[in-house]
Amino acid sequence: MDTTFEEAVVEIRDRFKFIPDAPMLFTSALTGRGIRAIPDAVRRTFSQFIKRVDEAELSRTLYAALGDRPLPAKGRRRPRISGIEQVSVRPPTFVITCKNPESLHFSYKRYLENRLRESFGFKGSPIRMFYRGGN
Repeated sequence: MDTTFEEAVVEIRDRFKFIPDAPMLFTSALTGRGIRAIPDAVRRTFSQFIKRVDEAELSRTLYAALGDRPLPAKGRRRPRISGIEQVSVRPPTFVITCKNPESLHFSYKRYLENRLRESFGFKGSPIRMFYRGGN
């Protein structure tokens, strides 16, 4: 692989961290190389952008993630997650209900997002996650 090509891939991934695993297509206007792949890639990515997840599957995934890696304490007020809901698409948006959401460490939030991506895809689509206080 060409060093310039590898550097371009690293640069693109670095600039678009908010959409990890987004498909990358390399095209040439001069030769037409890669142009035919664009419509299929757009359709696949858009289907992830408008994806709605079944509520029961979403809850199972959340509780499996909590079981695999229990919530760490940050400060004196320990967070406790009680549920998750998908409230929107375009992009997929989730609300996690938890006690003391301000005590939830950013790395655990990233872990939960990664578990959602691992379970449901969302390849090429950003995910928005909000943490709402509650019991």
